[in-house]
Amino acid sequence: MTVMSIARGLRSAAPAHRFASATLPADQGLADAFAAAAAAPAREAGTFRPRAGAGGKTFRVDAFAGVLARKTAAFTKELADIALADITLDMDAEGRVTAAGGHPGKAAVERLFAGNPDFANRYREVAGGHAFLAHCRVAARFQIELEDSRTEEERKAILRRYDSMFSRIDGVRGRMSWSGGRLASAAMEMAAGLL
Repeated sequence: MTVMSIARGLRSAAPAHRFASATLPADQGLADAFAAAAAAPAREAGTFRPRAGAGGKTFRVDAFAGVLARKTAAFTKELADIALADITLDMDAEGRVTAAGGHPGKAAVERLFAGNPDFANRYREVAGGHAFLAHCRVAARFQIELEDSRTEEERKAILRRYDSMFSRIDGVRGRMSWSGGRLASAAMEMAAGLL
């Protein structure tokens, strides 16, 4: 099963409004709604076939989404256990976990992550996983639109539009918000908003 075959199946089975209305509920964080929210990108992307020379192995995005959902839930519990106040976390260019903006506990939060490399690595793993799933979601829609294009000009316009989308997701790949005991990925929310 390839991205192309999944795109063809999606086009024939999905309602016409499926991609335009794909948004996460505003009152749910990923800790509660991740499995449902991740199911759509997993169905859309299905599998990813790597380039030739990778031994013909496929990557099961739906299986990855399930593993990530468990890791997200575990990390959310860790954040709840340390009673972290509402905050937006991000990663800088060196991979350090930082608190965005002028949060009153910014220095303490950054020390917490700097002093506990395993905790910081779990954050990076969860945030990076969400960014990967966001890319998969956008890539599945990109493939469908590219297949539907009729002219070279249409293909170029699609490539430009999706290049911008991928760049925007990359810009927030390490950003996650913790609010009210819920963890939300900026990359997943952006992918839902872009489609």
